[in-house]
Amino acid sequence: MSAWTKLAVAAPRIGRAERVVLPTSSIPDNYDRLDVIRDLRKAVEEELNRMPLRDGWQILDFGCGSGYFSSHFHQRRCDVLGLDIDSRLIQKARILYPFITFEIGDAASLSSGSYDLVFINMVICNMGRHHYVAEAFRHFWRCLKPEGMLFMTSIDLCNEIVSNANVIHSLVGEYYEGAPMMVQLRENDGTYTQPWRNYIWTKDQIERFLSAARFAVLQSEYLNSADPYYYCLAEKRRR
Repeated sequence: MSAWTKLAVAAPRIGRAERVVLPTSSIPDNYDRLDVIRDLRKAVEEELNRMPLRDGWQILDFGCGSGYFSSHFHQRRCDVLGLDIDSRLIQKARILYPFITFEIGDAASLSSGSYDLVFINMVICNMGRHHYVAEAFRHFWRCLKPEGMLFMTSIDLCNEIVSNANVIHSLVGEYYEGAPMMVQLRENDGTYTQPWRNYIWTKDQIERFLSAARFAVLQSEYLNSADPYYYCLAEKRRR
């Protein structure tokens, strides 16, 4: 697979944020309609469109949510399974895209050696313990075919956390790898969503998880975004 063109993106701004404890809530119902999410998805699709997928590839959209990227892969003539633990989102995805298979499940439920590509968009930041994340990447390795690929996105919060006009991050306690934080996204009317819980995993730590799970990281670059979102493209190594 040929390398993708690197994007010239400014390094993320590091700042200090007020440490407060906020009530947890689920991802907002209007998540798909937020301009900030639409902009992020556009940046992710710019990278996916550089990836030469083959007709009939078996693709797992892990943490598929309401199925947006499952539809992207279906339109590119791939055979897609959308998987999520949230039954509410799976129900929504089945209504929006009845021609795609969506199932409720987690990483442990994946069948071995089944997929050419595992796609994971903004999911790892929902996992809060080191061993849970490490185990998930081992399951992703297991479910891929030989020389299968993994493409994932997340946000890089280095040393401290960043808040700006699009997103507010609030630490729950001290900063460390895997630390809990609360997230609020900017609504289209300028207000902010109710907060929900995420966890801090830096880009460097994600690359260490991938390496430990026997992936070779091919590319790890920031997306064409105002925020420090990034993608990793990795290949399954042999034992």
